[in-house]
Amino acid sequence: MNLRNSTYWAILFAVACNGKLSAVPAAVDVPAKAAGGSGGSGGFHNFAGSGGALVEVLAGMAGDAESGGGVGGSDAAGEGGEAGVSSDAGKLGHPCIPGGLITSVEGSPAQATIATLTRCNVGASCAAGDQCAPETDCEPNAGPCVVRRAPFEEDLAKYEQADAYQNTGIVALAASESHVYWLEYGTRDTLWNYLHDGVLKSYDFADGKTTTIASGLDGPDQLGLTTTHAYISIWHGPPVSESQLIRVPLAGGSPQVVRRYPAPGAQPSFFFGPEGSQMFWSERKDSGSALYSISSEVAAVPTLFLATDDNVQSVSDLAGDGMNLFFRAAPNARVMRTPTTEAAPIATGASASYGFALHGDDIITIAPAVERVNFTDPPPNGVLLSRTPKSGGQPQQIRPLGAGYPNALQVVGDRYFFGVIAPEQAGTSTIQNRVLTAEFDADVPPLQLLEYSRERYDRFLWVGTAHALYWTDGKALREQPLTAQ
Repeated sequence: MNLRNSTYWAILFAVACNGKLSAVPAAVDVPAKAAGGSGGSGGFHNFAGSGGALVEVLAGMAGDAESGGGVGGSDAAGEGGEAGVSSDAGKLGHPCIPGGLITSVEGSPAQATIATLTRCNVGASCAAGDQCAPETDCEPNAGPCVVRRAPFEEDLAKYEQADAYQNTGIVALAASESHVYWLEYGTRDTLWNYLHDGVLKSYDFADGKTTTIASGLDGPDQLGLTTTHAYISIWHGPPVSESQLIRVPLAGGSPQVVRRYPAPGAQPSFFFGPEGSQMFWSERKDSGSALYSISSEVAAVPTLFLATDDNVQSVSDLAGDGMNLFFRAAPNARVMRTPTTEAAPIATGASASYGFALHGDDIITIAPAVERVNFTDPPPNGVLLSRTPKSGGQPQQIRPLGAGYPNALQVVGDRYFFGVIAPEQAGTSTIQNRVLTAEFDADVPPLQLLEYSRERYDRFLWVGTAHALYWTDGKALREQPLTAQ
């Protein structure tokens, strides 16, 4: 099984650590455009197949809504703090942390102006009168709010330590133009026997309704979407002891087994790449990986699309544009292109060690402004956005994105979302993650939607949509709109 471990973390909507505060605007408003298709979960992951890189960086101090903690507590405005902002700002019953504009990593190639929202700490939202009140459940267009509070086994941490929260709570996220989807692992009885009651749920953006699409799932783990189906990896424990890839119609219906992986073989990590109603996926094991596809017809069977060789030693991070399939290939994290009708991979010239996405005629990538020479060196601080023609060519840097170490990228229509890990802070034992968004054609600063501090093995998943960011710590699914509230 893949590690999706989670113990404790706090969310902090706060200002970048390496920033200087400028004049605070009355409101930061980022218009949303129509979504360009479905997306999988993003953000930080310590497992393969969900759009994030494993980067173990020590940063930030954890906290909660009462104590403040991290950047949003004693230093609510980031580096140096904002003059006139109380250390209690962001806590329940206290003033909200004001939004503003920050000059991030000034003097670096990644220098950028970043906008932040008026905000509160986790468990609170900025209510009328600019006071932090308890967060509420979602209604249409009512965020920031809680979509779902999932069953979550806190006591697992006492016995499983690093593997603590892998098998509880929300374990995967994905989104389409109209819904966000998620998997819940299921529950245990008083003797901690698994009850085989995992579920796939969806939340309708238009009417705010939550629907259970499939129930009785046995150890659901990873999730991918096409226009017609949800693809789910599951693990059958004893006496069957095998993992499976199944699919379930998004309109509801019985699960269909797509592939079986009998024990003692290791469960693969999956990278999903939808092409309309057709699904491509990479199965990654210790012995390498292979690329498969299947159509949406009821009687369809999976076919081997691409077998790895010396030129393509592994396949991950799939994306398609209707004619071609793009994927990251080892060695050297090259972005390859192949027609969806036949496997004929060629290199595009793009490199995607930190993730890639497609937009128009380009391959979009993020990378550190300066690469570190040795992995043991401190992570470089600063992020750049680049593009490479899909047809092939040299990458071109197009925008500095401020502080941090990049670890995720998603494109939705003309908007992109990116995740970064904050620079290392000496003497701390937690990781500080941020999620920001911007538009390709708009000359406005990137908007920081989320900043939080967590323990290294805590779960964090996010997915962007045309109107909101959805994210989870495994315990709750939350909605953060793309506009100031």
